[in-house]
Amino acid sequence: MKTQHLMISSLTLILAACGGGGGGGGEASAPAAEQPTVTTTVVEETPTIPKEAATTAELVVPSNYNLEQDYDLTVTASTSSFGASSAHLSICTDYTEENGEIAVDFSSCLVKTNIAPDVTATVAVPGDVESLVAVILLLDTPAEPIYRTRQSSGEPAQSWIVE
Repeated sequence: MKTQHLMISSLTLILAACGGGGGGGGEASAPAAEQPTVTTTVVEETPTIPKEAATTAELVVPSNYNLEQDYDLTVTASTSSFGASSAHLSICTDYTEENGEIAVDFSSCLVKTNIAPDVTATVAVPGDVESLVAVILLLDTPAEPIYRTRQSSGEPAQSWIVE
């Protein structure tokens, strides 16, 4: 027991003599910088719903509004309309018209088919498509492509005769 007491006393003395492990070498240490006080404020935002927002129960849909995503369009084309014996027909949704020139994105075509002597096809047209372009390539003459456009009038047409 005396040994333990002696050992504890020796260790305490050694620690006290060293200064408790502070800076070493007898140099004066700079006073500790004061730590800034950080305050955190949490603001909870509550979403505001505009007063004019309608719930689904308040929505009014006109009776003639078509809720279907696609509509069927019957397209009819005849080579006799173009004075040829065979032709190729493409019906596309993505095109631009500038200065009388039409540029067609053929990757947007809904139909690509031959007309010999005529063709009738039913095409599923997406409901958001407002205009279509028909591109007719005459196969037996070196003529330029013939373009025909169709604009939506708000209600989907059931047929389109490409002439």
